[in-house]
Amino acid sequence: MCVSVIMIVIIFYNTPYQLLSLILFILWQSLLIKSYLFLRQKNNNASYFYSAVILAIVPLFIVKLAPHVPELNIFGFLGISYVSFKSIQMIMDIRDHG
Repeated sequence: MCVSVIMIVIIFYNTPYQLLSLILFILWQSLLIKSYLFLRQKNNNASYFYSAVILAIVPLFIVKLAPHVPELNIFGFLGISYVSFKSIQMIMDIRDHG
């Protein structure tokens, strides 16, 4: 854990806005995954699953669209694609092993 924090500080030292984006992204994905887990335990509804996956993709979609729409260039950090797909994998794992 300590090494991870040190690496994050080294990577984002010169780009604090990316660090802020990372923190917001982690909060968003954590809330989304915990909410989906809670809803999945109460009711195994396919619409919850599809909604969770779509909402997990939204930050990545914004980042990929940002070069074409400058107003969206407020979010993004190194590794967002990888972390987004890992979040989606967690949602799929919850769906499979609920």
